[in-house]
Amino acid sequence: MYFFLRRMRSAVAFVLVLGMGTFGHTLARASQEWIPAGGPQAEGRPAVSVLASDETRVDVEVSIPGLYREMVTTPGGEFPRLSVPPEGFTAEIGRAQLPVIARWVEIPAGAKVELEAVAVEENAFSLDQLNIQGPIAPVQPPVPKIPGAREAMEFEMDESFYNRDHWYPLDHAELAGIEETRGHRLVLLKVYPVRYNPGKEEVSICWRLRLRIHLHGGDLEETNRRLRRWHSST
Repeated sequence: MYFFLRRMRSAVAFVLVLGMGTFGHTLARASQEWIPAGGPQAEGRPAVSVLASDETRVDVEVSIPGLYREMVTTPGGEFPRLSVPPEGFTAEIGRAQLPVIARWVEIPAGAKVELEAVAVEENAFSLDQLNIQGPIAPVQPPVPKIPGAREAMEFEMDESFYNRDHWYPLDHAELAGIEETRGHRLVLLKVYPVRYNPGKEEVSICWRLRLRIHLHGGDLEETNRRLRRWHSST
């Protein structure tokens, strides 16, 4: 597994693991067209980097050079979708399937975390401006790997979601859970580069986002002790 690593003076490492995979069920894709960020720009992948870190915070920047407009096939027919390969998608069945950039960030033992959006560069577009006809594709349930399962799938679309004037997701990013593995304590950072207002038929695309993960009450001595214990036992 490939990862980006930046170390603190205390020898605690903050890790951004690249390539979290897809969260939502991937629909069959029919075609793709590149939409560059802010004018002509070559196709490329999103960039996630640690700008600074110490025992009190981790500063992260996320930027995307553009995204893809594509058509996907569902049991209810073809629908448009925006994607940011190789990243995954939101996973709430029946609601719009939108890109999500997910990374694990290492934090000290005992630390409570709080997320702040420090700087946001985004633009709002009507679906017409992006040449998108119709609502954005809804997430469908996973297809069981048995003969005839795909043909028997029922179409899922949350009508109350699509008829409301609201932004989804509500925030540009969130901290979605903490895990511990091999002596490391990790928090999952999810970034939503595209937010959708189905009632107004608009999307807001975030080209660059600077985030700060505040760390409260972390124990660096305990963090290093856990890491030493793990590595000494392997």
